Amino acid sequence: DFEGHIQDLKKDKRGENKILQKNKDLNPRQIRILRYFSQNPDASTSFQIHQKYHNVSLLTARSDLVKLEKSDFLSRVKSGKRVLFFPTKKVMMLFSD
Repeated sequence: DFEGHIQDLKKDKRGENKILQKNKDLNPRQIRILRYFSQNPDASTSFQIHQKYHNVSLLTARSDLVKLEKSDFLSRVKSGKRVLFFPTKKVMMLFSD
C-alpha cells in the first residue's frame, strides 16, 4: 500500500543519513550503490555501468568506485579487459545497524 511505501522511503532516508554521518566523505551516488549492494550482495558493477546509471563522466564513475574500493566497501576483480566491483562484508555491516 501507499502508506507502507512512504514509511519505507522514510526508513531508507534515515538509513542514508546515518551512513552519511558515519562516512561524511561519501557522496549520494556512492551511498545509493552501497544500498543497492546491501540488498543485492551477489551483484557487481563496472565503471561503465556506474557511468550510465548515474549519468556521470567516466572519470567521475572511476573516482566513485575507486574511492569505495580504497575504503574497503568494494573489491575489484578483473574479467578479461573489464574491471568489475563486488561488495565486501563491510557493506552488509554498514546497513545492519
